[in-house]
Amino acid sequence: MQAAAGRFYTWAAVSAISMGGSAVAQTTWYVDPDATGVPRDGTTWCTAFAALDDALAAATAPDSILVADGTFVPDATGLADPRQAAFAMKNGVLIRGGHAGCAAADPDEHDPTLFETVLSGDLNGDDGADFANRDDNCRHVVVAGASAVVSLIQSVTIMGGNADGPCCGPEANGGGIYIAGVSPGIINCTFRDNSAARGGAIANNGGSPIINGCVFRNNRADQGLETGGAIFTTQGSPEIANCLFVGNHATVGGAITNFSTTGLAKVRNCTIVGNTADEDAGGIFSAGDITVANSILWQNTSNAGLTHNETAQIVVISGTLSVDYTVIDDFTGTLCGVGDPCGVGNSGADPLFTSGPLSCYYLSHSAARHGVQSPCIDAGGTSAAAEGVSSVTTRSDEATDDGLVDLGFHHPPTGRPFPLGDSDRNGGVSSSDFVDLRACFTGIGPAALTPCCRIFDLEADSDIDLHDAAAFQNAFDGQ
Repeated sequence: MQAAAGRFYTWAAVSAISMGGSAVAQTTWYVDPDATGVPRDGTTWCTAFAALDDALAAATAPDSILVADGTFVPDATGLADPRQAAFAMKNGVLIRGGHAGCAAADPDEHDPTLFETVLSGDLNGDDGADFANRDDNCRHVVVAGASAVVSLIQSVTIMGGNADGPCCGPEANGGGIYIAGVSPGIINCTFRDNSAARGGAIANNGGSPIINGCVFRNNRADQGLETGGAIFTTQGSPEIANCLFVGNHATVGGAITNFSTTGLAKVRNCTIVGNTADEDAGGIFSAGDITVANSILWQNTSNAGLTHNETAQIVVISGTLSVDYTVIDDFTGTLCGVGDPCGVGNSGADPLFTSGPLSCYYLSHSAARHGVQSPCIDAGGTSAAAEGVSSVTTRSDEATDDGLVDLGFHHPPTGRPFPLGDSDRNGGVSSSDFVDLRACFTGIGPAALTPCCRIFDLEADSDIDLHDAAAFQNAFDGQ
């Protein structure tokens, strides 16, 4: 596993740090609610613990906990306030979800997109749409404090945390994960539908976490202070690398708010798109030192969604800002002051997002049969290998990145087919996709295609007309 710009976060390194470099026996613990064997002692997939809490109680550094698909809720037994329940990361212990588990031919098979491991704060199982019924949810789904100096969580989905406590204590921060003065690795995780006053998905207080390969969707900061819809960080030097932020919301800092005045926050190879702020900075709001590189900030809005200009993407009120090789919506080169371009290699060119197997935020590649070539391809300041993204992809055909790094988020390859026209991502072109085709129809002539509609440009001519409909019909007939 690689983090940003040459900083590597491997489990061997975590184990060595946590144990002072000494050799200690490692135990692997297994969690699978559907295991059928006895005794349920967690030592094999088919005698796995049913609950993640049981594995956390058993594990010590440098152990690993492997978790199968399923939904896991923190144990609130014996707590005067059940909302204090949380999964507590432990020093030198790896938690990795996304495994097939006991019933599979290969229980160790690891594919988080097929075997989703959900850590949920929904204690009563009654969450509704638009954050309904959250008043009884855990304030944090996961916590990383003094007992988790160096720890790692990987390949899980974290949702349903609601840090609505009084300002400005820990209970108001980090609905998904609250980090207190430590530096965990948070790798290839998905955060969705978490809320807090500060840091709907993650709040970092004084630590230097590595947040790599993660997806943040529909998290919000709307409980009092209302800042950092996905991430809020104060002090410390967090590294946020190769992450996707979509549809997060706050009053200030729809995606990220940085108050790290004693450190340096780094954002690299991230795509920050379609996030909103009622007041300032739908994308990034900073009152500390921050660097942004090889990234895309696009169509983030502020002022109740009325604007998506340059300052809706990034607002810095104090500290220093460095931005290099980044696409910024409505870029004018004055983010750092009149006439100061903030860095090199920046532009306001449309990134030309398109659909792929996991989202609508791949880059349009001519080599992948798209009609136009994204200006974000090979536009970075370093190589894909140096950025740790040479094994992942910005292409809908899942060819991995090489040479100069492509800008923005790189998706993990799925190895599954994704034909043009397959809007619902079920592996084939069907009648359900035709409904989406009709909604995307533009007629003859180049059009401003939305990312999710570009999948229907089967003729690769930047519009969706009757020629594309005919090509779609041929693809449909072949199913």
